[in-house]
Formats: sequence, structure tokens, C-alpha cells
Amino acid sequence: YLRLKKLLQESKLFYKDFDTKDRFKEKIKRNPYSILVAEINKLFIGVLFIIEDGWTSFLVRLVIKKEYRSKGVGRELIKEGETILKKKGYKGISIFVDGNNKKLVSYHQKGGYQIRDRNQFFMFKKI
Repeated sequence: YLRLKKLLQESKLFYKDFDTKDRFKEKIKRNPYSILVAEINKLFIGVLFIIEDGWTSFLVRLVIKKEYRSKGVGRELIKEGETILKKKGYKGISIFVDGNNKKLVSYHQKGGYQIRDRNQFFMFKKI
């Protein structure tokens, strides 16, 4: 948990309200392939989360340590996520991207993803 937390914190994608140790354990218990991790010598260098419910699927929160970017780590994680979801019968995958990050949008377009809606926002409510 601590290695995953550190990686997410470094990328400013750690959300203390729902990235707790217990929540990650529950996520993995429900779906062992829902968190994909790339590691070298026990150092987490990348992570990708899969969300799927039988109706739709998402790849979210792709994080790669800065020094390992542009080395194919992200592509491999995405490829593995796509393979897992294809084996489960999904015909398409959605991915959330910060529309203001043109480099990231271009990265995913090169991987075959298309922009579907420019007006989507990620919203959250604590309950």
C-alpha cells in the first residue's frame, strides 16, 4: 500500500478520502486485476486502475514515475488493461483524460482512443 500511495502522491493523484488501504484491499478482493502495477526491483514505477461493471469499462489514473516516462511503461500497462477487458467481453474502453493536457490527449489518440465529449467533468461528493 505504501509504495502505491507514494507513487500516486508524487503524481498528485492520491485522494485521501478514498485511497485508503482498506479500500484498495476491497478493490483487489472484488477484482484482482483492477489495479495493474509496473515495478522494477520492488520499486513501483507505474500504475493503472481498471473500473468495470459488466456494462462499461474504464482505464483510469495511469501514473508513470517521471524518470520512466517515454519508455513504453504506460503503453504496456494500457495494453495489459485492454487485454484483460477484451477477455471479459468488452467491445470498447473509455479513458478519462485532462482535456487541458494536450500531450496526454495526443498520447492516448496515438493509442487509438478518440475524443467523444469535450464537456465531461470528473465530479466527486463525499458521503
